[in-house]
Amino acid sequence: MIGLGVRTNKINLSSGYDPVSQAFFTAAGITNDTQKQAVDFEYKTLKAAGISTGVALYPIVGGASTPHSYNLFNTSTKQLTYAGTITHDGNGMQGNGVNGTANTSINPSTDLNGDFAMWHYSRTAITSGGNRCDAGVIAGGANPGVYMGFQTHTNSGIAANCDINTSLGLVANTSGFFLMKRVGNTVTIKRNDVTIHTFTAPNTSYQNGLIRLMAAMVLPSSTVNYSGKQYTDFGFVKNTFTAGMDTAAYNAVLGKETILGRNV
Repeated sequence: MIGLGVRTNKINLSSGYDPVSQAFFTAAGITNDTQKQAVDFEYKTLKAAGISTGVALYPIVGGASTPHSYNLFNTSTKQLTYAGTITHDGNGMQGNGVNGTANTSINPSTDLNGDFAMWHYSRTAITSGGNRCDAGVIAGGANPGVYMGFQTHTNSGIAANCDINTSLGLVANTSGFFLMKRVGNTVTIKRNDVTIHTFTAPNTSYQNGLIRLMAAMVLPSSTVNYSGKQYTDFGFVKNTFTAGMDTAAYNAVLGKETILGRNV
């Protein structure tokens, strides 16, 4: 008689995670395997494209304010601090459009000066008119800053070291993946890896202030434009982004959101 035996072993998923991802899981208290897989996919996709370090990357996983606050690139820096009313759950974080915001402690004048890229992913679109800022610190007049947002339902307002507060590009949908980068004096904004606007930014220095998520402050008047959209990812990288890096960032974030079932 021939006997057949089956031996089962528990798979140790953690052995395949990048050390940077693992450090994030530990700091943020991420224990769910699907969330770990999603975050690790995002980081490894960025890393393969040469984006292994950056100023900050907020994957917004864990379903609560504390895990949402951690910076994947370096969990000991640029942790988010919150103000106002923000909803945190498994679908990301969402301000109330009135006072909810998250402070990154990122200062464009020191952290992003020169070539850089920033992005966000939102699951919902703008539901009210007027200015709605996704992220940034902006300044009026001759003191331009760094800003991504929407002036109406269809106009994408962007400013990155330019002479005016905003430069407008039309976009049909304000949800999805948006990336803004500066290379030299050229600023480009893309939605889902498709260019929707470019312009020339003649200035050579950035605003001395702190970037906020779901809001941006107009200095010196301190007028704040808030967003009530639902967000699942923010990234800030001081690097010269190529078109290939643009695509990698889009694929990294979209892949993470697809694994989590949060893609739109």
